Amino acid sequence: MDRSRATAGGALALGAALAAAAAGAAAAQPAAEPPAAWTAVGRLTYGAAHRPGAALCTATLIAPDLALTAGHCVRRGDGAPMAAPTVRIAFGGAAPARGVAILGPDGGPAADRPPADLAGDLALVRLAAPVAGVAPLRLAGADPGQPPWTRVAFRRDAPGVAEAAPCRPVALSSPVIGLDCAAVSGQSGAPLLVERDGAWRIVGVMVARNRDGGPVRSLAVVPPAPPP
Repeated sequence: MDRSRATAGGALALGAALAAAAAGAAAAQPAAEPPAAWTAVGRLTYGAAHRPGAALCTATLIAPDLALTAGHCVRRGDGAPMAAPTVRIAFGGAAPARGVAILGPDGGPAADRPPADLAGDLALVRLAAPVAGVAPLRLAGADPGQPPWTRVAFRRDAPGVAEAAPCRPVALSSPVIGLDCAAVSGQSGAPLLVERDGAWRIVGVMVARNRDGGPVRSLAVVPPAPPP
């Protein structure tokens, strides 16, 4: 999340679905108490030092042994995937789960990607074993629900507990969403969540913060349908 991203000035147009959702934004508020479903949001560490705050992102369990995160969290500086065993993700109070494969967002092999490829900045981490006691979260799909959405994320300077913050869409260049919420290091890979019919769904994945000023303060990517 340390990378700054330009947003093509004010030329991004709101998509029809997001514009319709924004009209009812005042009615939606983040939950006052962390729902049990948010235990599916985990703290991702990578590299040789698996300690909170050393090298940290956020990831979400979307299947018992599969987590969704930002691609740059599990890639080297040259865009090549990291060695999967160097990735650990801790959900709730459980011991960190070890990665065994880094996959593309479609579930296929992760290809090298340049750091500037914002729209493709997603990845899946296949875990060594299913995570017990944590219910995976599903994607929201074509219906993003009413904003503000809730970002649930860890941060590098306070990695012990995930924090929630409201985020509203202010621009769209599909699949990239410009948001009005500020972001800090460690929040890359965090989910944007919406509660619908009593269940929490993933609208997008945080990939960058924007330091250029203006209404767009951070950026997220809408994930494709998960692999079967």
